[in-house]
Amino acid sequence: MGEVDIAFKSSVPVFDCNVSIGRVHTRRLSVDDSEGTLKAMDDAGVEKALVHNPYGVNYDPVDGNRRLLESIKGIGRFIPQFTCNPATFDFETFAKSVSDNNIKSLRMEPISQNYPFVDWIVGDCMEWITESQLTLFVPATEITPNEFHSILKLFPKSKVVLSDVHYGHVSWAIPLLQSLDNLFVEVSKFSIADSIVRLRQTVGDSRILYGSKFPYQPMGPQLYSLHRWGLNETTLANICSNNLSNILGQ
Repeated sequence: MGEVDIAFKSSVPVFDCNVSIGRVHTRRLSVDDSEGTLKAMDDAGVEKALVHNPYGVNYDPVDGNRRLLESIKGIGRFIPQFTCNPATFDFETFAKSVSDNNIKSLRMEPISQNYPFVDWIVGDCMEWITESQLTLFVPATEITPNEFHSILKLFPKSKVVLSDVHYGHVSWAIPLLQSLDNLFVEVSKFSIADSIVRLRQTVGDSRILYGSKFPYQPMGPQLYSLHRWGLNETTLANICSNNLSNILGQ
């Protein structure tokens, strides 16, 4: 059997890019508040987390974003990510809220919110996101690859992260990443035999981001895995923290 370090702590700073805080209507989560999330971060050695509220996807983005800000108020380790629905939002009101709250990252979930990821729905919003230098996160489970590719080709200066990529997406996700220089990848669910090796060969080190998908998954396993790939400290620090900080402009 291989050696297992049960007292593992990250050797580099960690900025988790895929964390949600708040209840969902489909199941009871082990952790759904800021206090429990902070404890999990402490246990795993995670310094900061980019967080969103699932209420913004499942019910109402405006109320979900409000709940998010209330739940993390005064906690500097949490960086808020707003949910964005370009099919239904009032653009001016949403843009003002993003500016007023110094939001640097948005999240879209087109399939869950029942709109196509096409120019006549998301085009104006993508133009604003690009001009504002915001970073957009979209789960791989929430897109049609061809629609997604077409939009990112229209906005080559946008910064977009494909999250929640797992083994079932490999057949199209790898070619997609190869064809789009502005697309980053989050690795919380990417558990295949040569996962990090293949991603490094595909996009290099600067476009890979550590995420945990907490609380649906624990924070530690993917972080532990990253430390077992023989990466040098610079590469490890970039994947675990620096790449995310750079695209958020922090």
